[in-house]
Amino acid sequence: MRLIFYHIHIHTIHINNAISSLPDIPLDPDYVRENPPHETDWSRLAQDTLAETLNRKEPKMGAAKNVILFIGDGMGVTPLTAARWHQGQKSGSKAFETHLAMDLMPVIGHTKVYTVDYITPDSAATGTALLCGQKTHFGVIGLSQDAQYSNCSSVDGNELNSILDEADAAGKWTGVVATTRVTHATPATAYAHSVTRDWESDADIPEDQRLQCPGVKDIADQLVTDNGHLRVVLGGGRSKFTPIDVEDGEIPNTFGHRLDDRNLIEEWELSKKHQTARYVTRQSEFDDVDPENTEFLLGLFEASHMNFEVDRVNDTWGEPSISQMVDKAIRILRRGPEGYVLVVEGGRIDHGHHFNNAYRANEDTVALSDAVSTALELTSEDDTLVVVTADHGHVFSFGGYHMINEDIYDVVKTKQGEDMDLADDTKPYTLMNYANGPGWTLKNFLKTDARALVSRRMDNTFPKLPLVFIYISANPMFMQDAAIPMQIETHGAGDVAVYARGPMAHLFAGTYEQSFIAHAAMYAACLGQNKENCQKSAAGDVRLRHPVAMVMMMLIVYAVW
Repeated sequence: MRLIFYHIHIHTIHINNAISSLPDIPLDPDYVRENPPHETDWSRLAQDTLAETLNRKEPKMGAAKNVILFIGDGMGVTPLTAARWHQGQKSGSKAFETHLAMDLMPVIGHTKVYTVDYITPDSAATGTALLCGQKTHFGVIGLSQDAQYSNCSSVDGNELNSILDEADAAGKWTGVVATTRVTHATPATAYAHSVTRDWESDADIPEDQRLQCPGVKDIADQLVTDNGHLRVVLGGGRSKFTPIDVEDGEIPNTFGHRLDDRNLIEEWELSKKHQTARYVTRQSEFDDVDPENTEFLLGLFEASHMNFEVDRVNDTWGEPSISQMVDKAIRILRRGPEGYVLVVEGGRIDHGHHFNNAYRANEDTVALSDAVSTALELTSEDDTLVVVTADHGHVFSFGGYHMINEDIYDVVKTKQGEDMDLADDTKPYTLMNYANGPGWTLKNFLKTDARALVSRRMDNTFPKLPLVFIYISANPMFMQDAAIPMQIETHGAGDVAVYARGPMAHLFAGTYEQSFIAHAAMYAACLGQNKENCQKSAAGDVRLRHPVAMVMMMLIVYAVW
């Protein structure tokens, strides 16, 4: 089994600050859905939804000038459900009033996420499927299934073009936004080719592979030297671009990772000296960027990953939200005369779940939903295809007979809602749990005194401290219980949802292989092998001329006539 190590911020909980470190925005204790709507309200709600569905426009058959693909890393169906309840609880909305932005998109489908060698995938293989249109091996980036994991000699001849490569070839502007390092698995599949996701800098490439393939490039190097067409790159990961003797500046005693003495950030700036280009590292610099007068923007806001959304307010230099990055990216890219393709990853969702930290994962999922709202507001469904999906899910459960008026982070109560409902081991339990992960025990991560603050199912010496438990379960630092002890929780193998709006969005309905998404998006935008399916009319608008599209258009015209 290959082990993928995730860089996750691990926080220590101490008895002294357990109560003081509650969420910055406390959960509303008066938040209730005690009086569900009367039965007639459910009928009204159903009729409203029916009317809205019947009034939806016919499928848009024109080509998409622009494409925005959102990837919620680890955002499976159950994590989406939990995040929706989290959002409703914070806003005080009733269950039927609460929607994530993607819930309101008109087309929904499901994709199968397995790789060519694993039932449960990683983000490198899924990102390759999503953006390059081919399934590949676990851990491999931008290469076909003929490439061999960690064998640099298998790169040549197996490189795949991503949707961003095809967009650039068609004259469109391109961009990548991520809350992880921009060299991390998912964003890297937009522009790089690597036999392993781990080779983010030259220091990450083993010596035997460097000797075997002297010209092998790490992912950061590929971003700067092979992808000058990328107009917008926003995320974390400064350390992968700078030498080991260059101090980061934001975090004391933090240095670059590179061993080749190259400063790739300076190289990027030099390559753009004749263009209007900006490199930014903090919120104030980001805010100062004028999208109407910027041709290229590189923003690296952390030495490693960007902060979880709940922690972002405490960042030393300040960093933009994913919504702000999407807003800036769209305003720059939409100036491209031929259109644009933008890939956005909400990557810290995944990290929250890996750490059995549902609160942070839910907050980042809601933040991605906000970014989707931003994109929908800034674009028109007449010319912009917006797709929202996940690369995979997690072994995360959202269940137990929890009363609808109770805090989702509280322990499950009895049916009367008065006392804690105890499991067969006589301990309380929560609504959200994991099949595996570090939530089984904190021995490897936290000091011993902190273990008394949370319910560890396998620790029979756990003191009965229900009040402390309730406080801690609502804390962003709380780790949900896990059944199987693992240092890092695993991904899930279940299908994930796909949401779409815009030209040819109907292509994304149904259940299909994950690799289909790239092909459907490129078909909608007339990219790559689908270029011949498009033609420009005398009026200048672009139409798809594929036989199926022609037949559907004829049927629509006939029906109207």
